Amino acid sequence: MMGIIYSSKVNSQEMILIKHNCKIISHGYFTFCTIDDSQAIDKVTFIYSVDLKKKSYTTSLMSKDTLSVNNVDKKYLKDYSESDVWNRKRLGTSVEKYFTIFHKDFLIWSNSEKLDFFTRVSKNEK
Repeated sequence: MMGIIYSSKVNSQEMILIKHNCKIISHGYFTFCTIDDSQAIDKVTFIYSVDLKKKSYTTSLMSKDTLSVNNVDKKYLKDYSESDVWNRKRLGTSVEKYFTIFHKDFLIWSNSEKLDFFTRVSKNEK
């Protein structure tokens, strides 16, 4: 049940959705889709690795694409979530300790804040 709800809009023209992929929680991908009124979807994917023992992480930009809303099947976005939904599903679970390595408030942040964070730290690691 992935309905696009506009409560997580960054401004009146933009909404950011998040998707997390991993086989093991310490290594994976975060993909953000920014949808705006221009009918474009900006898709940005970051790869990450978390070391719980050292309380450290690495992350880098993996890909950046712009898609046309007209060319994207609605099913494509079904695996993406708004920040409130995504955060709520992970708070209090065993994966929370991995995400708080990025920042103690990671599971409270909006998707916009997460995207800004990954963009900033990925630039710093080059």
